Amino acid sequence: MNILRRWMPCSQIGADSIPQIILYNKIDRLELQPRIDRNADGKAVAVWISAEKRLGLDLLADAVAERLTRFARRARIRIEASAGAVRSRLYAAKAVRDEHSAEDGSMELNVEVPDVELLVLARTAGVRILQTEGENMPCAPGTTYLQSTAVSGGSSPRS
Repeated sequence: MNILRRWMPCSQIGADSIPQIILYNKIDRLELQPRIDRNADGKAVAVWISAEKRLGLDLLADAVAERLTRFARRARIRIEASAGAVRSRLYAAKAVRDEHSAEDGSMELNVEVPDVELLVLARTAGVRILQTEGENMPCAPGTTYLQSTAVSGGSSPRS
């Protein structure tokens, strides 16, 4: 049986805008290791598994979760050293695509997160949204998110 003859391009059935992952099974027969293939944008496009030997199923779950994150947007953020818990949370969510340290000791991360998460990050002390990619950004005047700033230890404003 030729698998390529059975595969129908999603554009023929009107599903080309739906996130897709190609699944390659039975890698144990080819003596291959489980892996995720990514496109030039870093998105998961294929997963290689062995269902029978339960190899790569964790990778499949990760790839599906990543692709089902609707309305995800790439952003470059700066996290102060004091906000390390935010960095850990982003890594745990597999949202970090790249990272480097800045001269002031803070970390600059390239992340891919839903708009809602960007809004949460923008309101988090010690986090600054430096750049975002994509259109129709919610609550964004011009090209920047509303940023929260840490409240100093001085007196609070009164009305």
